[in-house]
Amino acid sequence: MPGGKALHGGSETNKYGVFISENGVFMWPPCSGVNDLFLPEVRVRVSKMLSERGLSQHQIASLLGVTQTMVSRYLRKEPQILLEPLESHAQALALELAESLRRGEGDDVRVKMICSQCMELRSSKAFCPLCSVKDSASCMACVELLTGSRFAENERVVQEINQAVHILNRKDISFLIPEVRSNIAMCLPGAETPLDVAAIPGRLVLLEGELKTLSPPRFGSSRHLSRVLLSAREVDSRIRAVMNLRWSERYREPLERAGYGISYLKREVHGELPGGCAKALRKGTRFLVDPGGFGIEPALYVFGEGAVQVALTVIAIAELIKKKGGE
Repeated sequence: MPGGKALHGGSETNKYGVFISENGVFMWPPCSGVNDLFLPEVRVRVSKMLSERGLSQHQIASLLGVTQTMVSRYLRKEPQILLEPLESHAQALALELAESLRRGEGDDVRVKMICSQCMELRSSKAFCPLCSVKDSASCMACVELLTGSRFAENERVVQEINQAVHILNRKDISFLIPEVRSNIAMCLPGAETPLDVAAIPGRLVLLEGELKTLSPPRFGSSRHLSRVLLSAREVDSRIRAVMNLRWSERYREPLERAGYGISYLKREVHGELPGGCAKALRKGTRFLVDPGGFGIEPALYVFGEGAVQVALTVIAIAELIKKKGGE
């Protein structure tokens, strides 16, 4: 694409006019090229298709969410012929989007069209020319992310958290929900950062005795709980899920009598959470008590190998505590 838009400073450009650099490439991922080079070309084609169908510039502007002046520019501009397979995909995507707009479908339909096309082209390495990676031929970042098991595993984690919430609502555990509210988090196998950990955005909300979620589980949505979980995994890599609950010393005896091993955080020895978790949690135990302090509510962290296992454990200890009259 002659005269392509430069994405960042550099001394060398590829065939699309994208500057290539040895440094700082991570700040200019393929999405930058898609947004700056591919989608503008698609917008031009969609505008022309809608105009050919008799729509006015004002109508097109309203549909595309741009100004009439911008539509006028799109209509004056000649489509640039892209290298294959981008050319065929750009034309096909523009046709799909134009038809979707004509049919009056929702924005979510068109977002799915664009994102699925982007994912397909990135996973097939067709978008490599739009990327600033110097040796894009050997780069496998998009392929590994989009064609491997990661997305399937992400979905499994999200679904398991949803299942865990349903399990928690089978019994009344309201007395175990702290003032700061509870959350349940689960990580991917081999998790390294909070972005590898999914939880409920906004935490679990207790309404009329039932736990509600304000939005679906999302990765990277609970900074504190995710770091507690990652810290626990330093002790036992089998741990992949955690839930925070209210703690009372009344719970200690029934839990210990039932054989539950409990670790206790001592701030003067182990430090603060989340980092102190790795020092306080004994290998083989699945409960960690944070006794709290000034302005810090006492908490019980229940760990497990999955969100469902954690939920079942929480139900079991809730029943046990109730039976012993400790709630």
